[in-house]
Amino acid sequence: MTRSPPPPLVYDLQSSNTIHGQLIALRTLKNELIGAEQKKKVWIGLGIVPILSNILQSPKLDNGKQIDQNVEAPLASFDDSQGMGVNDSRYRVLETRIQVVEIIGSLAQAGSQFVGPIIASDLLTLLLTMLAAHICPLVLAIAILRTLNTIADRLPNGSHGRWPRDHRLADLLYSNDNIDILPKIIGQHSGNNHSMSLAASLLCKTLRNESQRTALCDAGILGALATRLAMHIVEQGFVLPGADLPEAAQTLNKDVDPRFCMAPVLEATAIMIEGSDPRTNDFLSSLPLTTVFPRSQTEIPPSEIKKSPWGSSTYLSGSAVPRLKNTVNPIDALLPSVPSAPPIGLHNTSFPPLGAVRFSSSASLLSTQSTLGQSTQFKGVEDGEESTIIPWLIHAVRSESTLTRTMAAKLLVTLFRLGRTRRDRASMFCMLLVPLLVNLLNKDFEFSDETLTLNNDVLPARTRVKEEAPGILASLIIDDKPLQTAAFNADAVRKLSLLLKETFDPLPNHLPGMWTPQKTHGRGVNQPDLAMKLGSAGPTPQARHIMKLRENILKAMAAIAANEENFRKALCEQGVIPYITDALKPYSSVPPLSERTQQMIPGNSAETLLAACGAIRALTRSPNIIRTDLVDASIATPLLDLLREPDVDVQTAATAVLCNLSLQFSPMKQAISHDGIIRLLADHAHHGQQRLRIESVWALKHIALHTQAEVKMSVFQHLGGRWIQEIVASEYHAAPYRSYHDHTRKGTMVGANANGEHVDILNPTNTDGDSTMYELGPSSKPKFEIFKRNIQARRLAQAESEPYTDEARNGDVALQEQTIDLLRNMLCGSATPSVVEYVWNEMNNDFFLEMLTDRLRPRNIPPKFRSNDSNSSRKDSLTSGKIVQPRAEIVLAVTYLLIHIAAGEAKYRRMLASHHELLKLTSALCEHPSAYVRINIIWMTSNLLYQDHQVSFTEARDRARLLESLQFRSRMRSLQDDTNLDCRERVKTALSLMDDLLGRD
Repeated sequence: MTRSPPPPLVYDLQSSNTIHGQLIALRTLKNELIGAEQKKKVWIGLGIVPILSNILQSPKLDNGKQIDQNVEAPLASFDDSQGMGVNDSRYRVLETRIQVVEIIGSLAQAGSQFVGPIIASDLLTLLLTMLAAHICPLVLAIAILRTLNTIADRLPNGSHGRWPRDHRLADLLYSNDNIDILPKIIGQHSGNNHSMSLAASLLCKTLRNESQRTALCDAGILGALATRLAMHIVEQGFVLPGADLPEAAQTLNKDVDPRFCMAPVLEATAIMIEGSDPRTNDFLSSLPLTTVFPRSQTEIPPSEIKKSPWGSSTYLSGSAVPRLKNTVNPIDALLPSVPSAPPIGLHNTSFPPLGAVRFSSSASLLSTQSTLGQSTQFKGVEDGEESTIIPWLIHAVRSESTLTRTMAAKLLVTLFRLGRTRRDRASMFCMLLVPLLVNLLNKDFEFSDETLTLNNDVLPARTRVKEEAPGILASLIIDDKPLQTAAFNADAVRKLSLLLKETFDPLPNHLPGMWTPQKTHGRGVNQPDLAMKLGSAGPTPQARHIMKLRENILKAMAAIAANEENFRKALCEQGVIPYITDALKPYSSVPPLSERTQQMIPGNSAETLLAACGAIRALTRSPNIIRTDLVDASIATPLLDLLREPDVDVQTAATAVLCNLSLQFSPMKQAISHDGIIRLLADHAHHGQQRLRIESVWALKHIALHTQAEVKMSVFQHLGGRWIQEIVASEYHAAPYRSYHDHTRKGTMVGANANGEHVDILNPTNTDGDSTMYELGPSSKPKFEIFKRNIQARRLAQAESEPYTDEARNGDVALQEQTIDLLRNMLCGSATPSVVEYVWNEMNNDFFLEMLTDRLRPRNIPPKFRSNDSNSSRKDSLTSGKIVQPRAEIVLAVTYLLIHIAAGEAKYRRMLASHHELLKLTSALCEHPSAYVRINIIWMTSNLLYQDHQVSFTEARDRARLLESLQFRSRMRSLQDDTNLDCRERVKTALSLMDDLLGRD
């Protein structure tokens, strides 16, 4: 069977002698492709993408000669599209490019498979080059922006079989050559508002990571967005008294189309400043915003200005304090008055807030954009410090059209979470903002059409609002009880449950798939030219919308169920557990979702998996729900499968849920305590990602509590005694640095000593403490000093490539705390004797106690040394170093471990009592600021003095005399008047035991 020859139109496009003939061919092709998906497929195979690329690179004049690219200079700019006649050759070149751009957009509208060959060619580079030109016609710029938005809506998968989108468009758009494009279009002071909205929409669809945000900020995007916002504010008449408009009129008081849709600008601003205080400061302090919303100024009260008795001069009294004037915001008068309420942000003390875990990272279990290390507790600003844009946004939320008010609410909540609103705004949000957001969850909510929306959006405005509302609600109410209660009272639980169930319905508007005689190739297959083949199948825009909606719904559910048991119970009564369980299944590309016969989304994206883990984690805070609904749903099975997902954030989120499911009262603990799961968690504990390490050790800590000896031994063996020693012995007070001894070395030669440890042969390590990074004290064991110094050397090498930030330091503290707690839990339970014996033998009892002693020592941290420092200056630096006390969480973990050692067999109590420096340090902890630490010291003392069949009276009395010599007795007596009731009661027992052994004096 012979292949049919290509249509004559192909020849006209490639070989037309005149630009007029080429233009006619392009118009004919455009009309032929509109709505004809089968024809688009045929033309892709005919090589239309390379043909269009050649036309853009070499447009022709009427005489058939190629036009020099420098001839583009006389073309109209963004602000001027006049001056070209129909017969002008420049007009024909411009019209040719517009037709090519529109054909590219028409091809892209057919779906992700047709976008594949476009991004595989150089068409994106050519489009961005034309858009970045110093002079670009307005009509061409709008056509290019429309096409880029169409491509961004239908991007294929980044890799075959995975959910994330292809990132090549974003990489090109935010490259050094093109980074100025969007700020230039958005920030222009005149021109077509449609191009500005298209540019802002393109930013919202393509912005991917923090580095791109930083590059955009350096290019001036925040100033451009603030300019557009200020122009809209001026057009509406919201200008405060005192605004310097005459001077600013040149830039802000322009003719603004009243139909201009501000939703893309508001959304882009929220995306840019999210989670960043510096970017928020730059935005709020930008010249356009401070021009229309000037900040309050300070003044001295007249009563504090005194007149000099010897002349006409004046002076200020000693109590004169500058005060803010005009603290009342005029725009607040346009808002309804609501009763004030005390500041929100109070958390349930039984559980930490879901967003305030004791370590940091770039992804939250409830939100992939938020930071776990930052507490979501609302702080707020003082009266007079709040920007006037806050009440303006509240007014916009109440008065604008539906899409604009939704994006205004998104920006308002972003500023609220960054602490840029007054503390009393919370009560206003409970009554004004929360009910409005919950109302948007209704199926039949009243939608006010936008007067000027982007007509090329793949999803209607109503669908966009439906997608965004649950996510905005989740960000608003997370970890704030009054706001959670307001959402619950507004019937948010029922509405969210109905929406979640709808996301699992078959996808609408599916038609039978097109027949083709050729096999569809995925990416990565050897093909002659990717620009002449259909790309890989990917999720449709409707499928991506449903997945994003599902993610936001799960975030909102997790936020509502974070604290109150009644809210969790209400969620379970809505029957959402099976749907959340289905949301824990990863995305699979078999069968491909883009095939029109496929009506169900096969699995979930990584972001949805994170949100589902967050929802389950919130529900696991209820022991009743763990024992009933979650057991019936077999929730442990999909969570254990997620531990093997390639995405590290998904592994971390699943492990965090397992921490709650492996508690003692959980019926699923036995299934989680399987040796294969313990091995997997131990492997994750050795992972390079800090959050995954902490969560894995945390889960193993719960598994090791009150379980069989075999399970405890499995946990210890898979983690490794050496690894546990390194974690416990690591320093966290300051970043590692080279000491004076390190800087004066001329060379190194690594060998092994008698103990098999790596040492420097040319520069042997001095064990007298003179070259250690921190003063360890005279009782430190040389073996431990060498071990610790080797750890510091490794951390030093790592710090040279990765800066040791506060986030990393807090992560090290959290990991060390969980590891010490793990050792404590291994000493608990009926199987303790054999396990304790094994652990002591593996860890070396003296070495182990020296590690604990080192954790309690204050640190004398000297300043960094330089290579030209003298020995005398070095000694002065050591003596004048900063004294840093151990972190309270580490001290608490160590004292808990000492309690269990002192409660063990007699030989372990003897070992503990023989370590005098450790006891001396614990005696000093009787004056620790934390009541929990003081209680632990009392508890440990009681355990050391307790007599049983293994301890004679003489031995107990000798131990009591030792404790008295270390000032335990005198310090215990001072605790009789402690402010903590538990401390006062427990110290009675300890003093009674000591008095019985030593006699009362």
